[in-house]
Amino acid sequence: MAFVSFVGLYSTAGIIAILWSFYHFIFYPAFVSPLAQIPTPHWTCSISDAWISIARFRSRENRTLLAAHRRCGQIVRVGPRELSVTSVDAVKIIYQGGFDKHSWYSVFDNFG
Repeated sequence: MAFVSFVGLYSTAGIIAILWSFYHFIFYPAFVSPLAQIPTPHWTCSISDAWISIARFRSRENRTLLAAHRRCGQIVRVGPRELSVTSVDAVKIIYQGGFDKHSWYSVFDNFG
């Protein structure tokens, strides 16, 4: 009898781990994340950076990003936590307003 309850415990833990992984790696980045509102050039960009990684591997990153910006605008989400920006105004929005940034970005404080 103890074996059966032990197996049930592992299957419950497995189901919880699968549901947590789905939420953390797929649902949250695609729908809940603050970056979810930014347009993506490919449907996989919100959950994986494979799309832009393939373009980089093929040495087509600049061409691919230019086409993405023409379709989607000045700020484009190319990965779960990666943006591509083409205008000075958009760079000011990102670096000066409202987005959480790593402490490394404090080097830009000198430039206002």
